[in-house]
Amino acid sequence: ELEPLLLQRIDIVDGEEDRFTLLQRLVALYQENLERPRDAISTCQRILDSDPDHRPTLVTLEALYEERAAWDSLAEVKRQLADSAPDDRERIAHLTSLAKLTEDPLGQHRGAVDLWEEVLGVAPGNLDGLHNLQRILESIESWDDLLLAYERENHLPELAPDRRLELAQRMGRVATDRLDDIYAAQTHWEAARALDSSDKETLTALRAIYRESSQTEALAQVLKDQIDSGNYLEAEQMDTWRELAQVCTETLGQHEEAIESWRQVLSMSPGDPMAFDQLRGLYESQGRWNEAVELHQERLADLEGSEQLDAWMHIGGIQENQLDDVEGAITTYRIVLEEFPEELEASQRLETLYARQEDWESLCIVLLDRADMLSDPIDRVLTLQGLAEVYESRLEQPEN
Repeated sequence: ELEPLLLQRIDIVDGEEDRFTLLQRLVALYQENLERPRDAISTCQRILDSDPDHRPTLVTLEALYEERAAWDSLAEVKRQLADSAPDDRERIAHLTSLAKLTEDPLGQHRGAVDLWEEVLGVAPGNLDGLHNLQRILESIESWDDLLLAYERENHLPELAPDRRLELAQRMGRVATDRLDDIYAAQTHWEAARALDSSDKETLTALRAIYRESSQTEALAQVLKDQIDSGNYLEAEQMDTWRELAQVCTETLGQHEEAIESWRQVLSMSPGDPMAFDQLRGLYESQGRWNEAVELHQERLADLEGSEQLDAWMHIGGIQENQLDDVEGAITTYRIVLEEFPEELEASQRLETLYARQEDWESLCIVLLDRADMLSDPIDRVLTLQGLAEVYESRLEQPEN
C-alpha cells in the first residue's frame, strides 16, 4: 500500500530535496520490507541521474551491489565514492576497499597496483598500501617495480630497525635470485650487514657474491665474520675455516692467517689430508722446521705401512738437514729400523750420522744388523768389509 503512495508523491513533489527524500524512502522500502533489490537499485539510479555524487545513495547502492556480488558495478560505485570523498582519510578508505575488490574477486592485479599507487599518492607513508603493493608486485613477478616499492618503504624516517633489515634482505634476494644483478645485490646485502653484522643469511649471501666477483679481501673478512658470529653448525664452521685458509694461502699470501686457519681445520677434522699438505707446505716454505716436524709427528698415529715409513723418513730428513739435530735424526732413524728392519735408506743415514759423531760402537751395530738383513751376497760382503775396517782402524779391535 505504501509503494504506490510514494510513487505518486514522487511524481508530483516540487522540490528536489523533497523528491530525494521520498526516493530514499522508496529505496528503503524495496530493500528492507519488500526484498526487491533490483527495484531498490533502479530507484537509486534515479537519484544518481540527478545527482551523481549523492553520497547516501552511493553508500546504499554499494551495499546492494555487494550483497548481489555484482562486482563490476560495485567497483564503479566505490570509484565514485573515492572521487567524491570529502577528505583524504575517507578517500583512502574507499580506495583501499576498491583495490582489494579489484585484486579479488575481479582478479585485475595491475588495476589493483594502480589503486594502491593512488593510495600512496595521497599518503606516501601508508604502510598498508606499501605492503599490499609489494605483495601484488611479487605475485605478478614485477621485480624492478618491487625493488622500487621496497626502496620507498625503506626511505620512511620512522621505520623500525628490524623492518629495515628485512627490507634490505628482501631487496638482496630479488637482485640476486630474480634479476641476477650482482652489483645491486651486493649493495643491498652490505646495507643489511651494516644493520646486523652477524646475520647468517646476509653473511652467506655476501660470501657467495664476493667469491663470484673475486673480491678476495672482502671474502676473507666475511668468512671471519661468519666464524665469529657463532651462528653456524660445526660442519659449516669447518667449511668456512677451509675456505678462509685457501683464500689466505692461494690468493692473499697471508701465511700466518693461513696457518691458523688450516690448524683450525685439523682440530675439527684430525688427519684431514688437504689441511696437512697445505700446512706442511706453509711451514717448510717459511723455514719453520720445528713446527713441520711436530705436524708430521701428530699425523703418525693415523698412518700405517709405507705412509708411516715415508712420514718418519721425512721427519728424519728435516732433523738431519734443516735443523742439524743429529741426535733427533738418530732417534728417528732408530725408530724406523725397529718398525721396518729392512729399510736400507734409514740404515745408511744412521751410518752417516754415527760416522759424523765418530760413534764407532753404534756404527758397528748398524752395519752388523744390516749384514744380517741383506740377502744379496755381494752387498753382505761389502757391508762386512766396511764393518771390519771400522773394527780395525777406528776401534783397534782386529780380533773382531
